[in-house]
Amino acid sequence: MALNKLLARAAAAAREAGTAILEVYDSAFQVETKQDDTPVTAADLRASRIITRLLSGGPQDLPLLSEEGAAVPYEVRRSWDCFWLVDPLDGTREFVKRNNEFTVNIALIEAGRPVLGLIYAPVSALLYAGARGLGAWKIEGLAPEIRGGAFPAWEDLAARGRRLRPAGAGGGGGPTVLVGSRSHPSEAFRTYVEELRRSEPGLQLFVSGSALKFCYVAEGRATIYPGFGRTMEWDTAAGQAILNQVGKSVRSFARGRTGKELVYNKKDLRTGPFIAR
Repeated sequence: MALNKLLARAAAAAREAGTAILEVYDSAFQVETKQDDTPVTAADLRASRIITRLLSGGPQDLPLLSEEGAAVPYEVRRSWDCFWLVDPLDGTREFVKRNNEFTVNIALIEAGRPVLGLIYAPVSALLYAGARGLGAWKIEGLAPEIRGGAFPAWEDLAARGRRLRPAGAGGGGGPTVLVGSRSHPSEAFRTYVEELRRSEPGLQLFVSGSALKFCYVAEGRATIYPGFGRTMEWDTAAGQAILNQVGKSVRSFARGRTGKELVYNKKDLRTGPFIAR
């Protein structure tokens, strides 16, 4: 597959979904509660429809699994070797609080692994993206002319940003910097921080919303992101794809030990606790 073309297509879809999200964000929107007790707004649903329309079909005609889309039985998707995995509005709680910390997450899964991912913050028009063989990039001010009807070359998009490098916060003798969830604090998280402080007395801590936490680890602003809240595959896939391109990973975490990298398209779409670093 030509991942550069698919990444450009996904960027255009995220940009158009972001425009729709901001239209709702600037209005007196209503908040509903789904069966799993998580919030949903018109922005989630509009973004999902836009991304599905713009990524479905095309030369590859890849299937798509979205948090706000129709549920796809495991008996169907277990045969998917390659598919889009989408969270059209990650950080709905941040969206409702109007603190700007929400994103559009799009990943491409191949044989259970995320080989392409992008995280787009609509308020700042900030894009983090990465793909196998292309590296990881931060592009500020994603141009408004980039819309779903036209897919600019990925090389043209990358030229507007900067490539992310593996070195960052916590390296070269600097302090370990931990980024945690703003809206999903837990006893497990507090315990982890306390234990880490014993070996890292200079530990620094800050909180953020949505998948931006993966981005901060990717660019070196943070060293580690421990996830202990309720997370699904669409919450982590894009961030893992980006981190993999700077030599970092997202691994399972249980009984105080870090395990294998997360895999995708499982029968149970929940991820469980993880460590991104």
